[in-house]
This record gives sequence, structure tokens and C-alpha cells, in this order.
Amino acid sequence: MSATLRRAVASDAAGLAALHYAVRLATYTGNIPQAALDADSLARRRTLWEERVADPARRIVLAEDDGRMVGLACAGPMPERPNGHDPLPGYDAYLYSLYVDPAQQKSGLGRALLAAVAALLLADDLHAMALHTVAAVRARHFYEHLGAHLIRTEEAHAAGVHWTTLVYGWHDIGLLVPKATPR
Repeated sequence: MSATLRRAVASDAAGLAALHYAVRLATYTGNIPQAALDADSLARRRTLWEERVADPARRIVLAEDDGRMVGLACAGPMPERPNGHDPLPGYDAYLYSLYVDPAQQKSGLGRALLAAVAALLLADDLHAMALHTVAAVRARHFYEHLGAHLIRTEEAHAAGVHWTTLVYGWHDIGLLVPKATPR
């Protein structure tokens, strides 16, 4: 992995939105109903990221390679209704987004972003994290490989269409953070 990681700042919102929108289209085309993708827009993603970077409870890490954003992770305290669904008892943190440019996937960047955001959550005294992922994409195998367990299956809705999502979680996100080796 040649990318560098850093915390996002307000001026990163447009770049985060562009990356999120592009990777979302690449990942979900053919995996969720097209009407849901057509209802989205870069402008909508920009508003979302402007709100996220302004929220002091969100922990956002981005990856850059040669000055270009190639990955992002966003997490924070568990919302009352994660992804608009019933609460997830036993989980105090939620992974809102983890997106990696397809050209950078399988490079360790996703794991590094997840570890970085988990470390920030641990510093905030949050220890158990959950997330939603689309059932039809391979991301679920990534989470399983990193020790996440399936909590439940849910249905997502947008633009009058439905698809299946999976809820995964870790009871101890400390397991995602590499331990420092003694010198």
C-alpha cells in the first residue's frame, strides 16, 4: 500500500463526495436496483460529506496516493436508528462508510482505513462497531475475513425499490488495530 492516511477536514468534503459517488456507482451497479442509483447524485453526496465533516462526533479518515483521494472511512457513535433501522444493542459505534477506489482494492488499504478509524473510536472509548453492507457485494467477505460476524439481515429502500442488506459487527474493535511491536 503506497497511500497515506490522514484525518479529513472541512475542505475535503468535495473530494470525499466525488470518491464516494464514483466508488458507489462502480460497486453497486448491478447489485442494487438501478432506480436507487439513479436517484442519487454527486450534489447529494457533497451535502452528505459537508454534514459529516462538520459533525464533531464523526471520525473520518481518508487515503491519498500521489495527491489523489483513493479511500475513505467514516465512523462514530452508534446512531439511534442505524441506517434507518432498529437499534443494535451491544454496539456503541457505527461504520457509516468504507470506500476504496477499485484500482486500490486488495492492496491492504481497506484494512488500513478500518484500523485507523477503529483506533480513533477506541480513543473515544467506543469498543463495539456495527455496519450495513449490501448483501450482493463482495465487501461482506472482507468484513468476515477481518472477524466481523453477521448480526442480522435487513431490507433497504430508496426510490421505491428494495434490496437486501446485511448487518455485521465486531464486539471488540481493538482486534482491528495492529499492536505496536516492541523495539
